[in-house]
Amino acid sequence: MVGSGQLITTLRTAVSIANDKDTILLNAGVYREGNIAITKSISIMGIGNPVLDGENKYEILTVSGKNITISGITFRNSGYSAYE
Repeated sequence: MVGSGQLITTLRTAVSIANDKDTILLNAGVYREGNIAITKSISIMGIGNPVLDGENKYEILTVSGKNITISGITFRNSGYSAYE
């Protein structure tokens, strides 16, 4: 579990310590963490509709790899987006 009051409070930290095939549960809240690169085969599931906010400055997620699942999350105020 990731969020306020949890052992891990940022999605960035959770992604960095996750192993392939792990599932990250992201609790409700607004997360302003800049761009987070996801290259591992992980799942990120939002609980209570968390928001990833790019603050009109940042690409929110860079997803590159196989078997990556992201669900139940709202993306808001992306500053830049690149799709390849």
